[in-house]
Amino acid sequence: MNPLNITVYLQALGGKLLGPNAYNPNYNSITVLINLDGTLIDLNYDAGSSTDDGNFTPLVSGSTPYLLPILTPNGSNGGQVDYLAADSNTVSATPYTTAPIVIESITPATIIATIPYPDSKPLTITQNILLIPTQSSYTFTLIVPGLLLEQNTATPPPNGISVLVKMMCGCQVSVNTYKSYWSPEDFDVTAYIAYSDGSIVTYAMTIDTSSNDSSFIATIDDLSYTQIYYTAQQRSTGNYGSLNVSA
Repeated sequence: MNPLNITVYLQALGGKLLGPNAYNPNYNSITVLINLDGTLIDLNYDAGSSTDDGNFTPLVSGSTPYLLPILTPNGSNGGQVDYLAADSNTVSATPYTTAPIVIESITPATIIATIPYPDSKPLTITQNILLIPTQSSYTFTLIVPGLLLEQNTATPPPNGISVLVKMMCGCQVSVNTYKSYWSPEDFDVTAYIAYSDGSIVTYAMTIDTSSNDSSFIATIDDLSYTQIYYTAQQRSTGNYGSLNVSA
């Protein structure tokens, strides 16, 4: 009985695959397992060494892991539509050659992906599958929803606050670059500033075009806050993210 050839892609909702730009992509930080009749089988997902997290194309092809488009809003014509394509060098999870997956009968199984996430527990995505002895090759794509929010310590504005808002693949929100697929106007970013007297002040945040590094900023009246709660919503996908930062 031949080993099963299984490929699993982890694609950010509305973005690229989780590769070298994802949060903490170091070896084994992103894990993909298959639960096969109660036995957990590790797949090899080495996001840290891969440089290919998918390629944009205006056309759907056989190498498109998932047909959900990547939308770039544009006020004049509605927006640009692209799709993600994969090649032989694209990051994915595959069985280790030293421990191939072999089944003898039709077997229900579950793919379990665990993705590290800042300021919270890891995100776990599961998908039920069915493995059949007469089928030797499988390709699955697990969609990873959400937005990746991180505190911006590199380019904070004077008398202000800053948070990095990225896709779950780590792709940046920017303007006027060849990688500006995710437009700032597609994101609603808000900061809720809490003070020791119990008061909370809300600030709408805007993209920092000077740094153009996916940071959203706001100038605030009182820097003596105790905590900041950041939220971000992407309109085109419904992606959501949050971050809690203490002073």
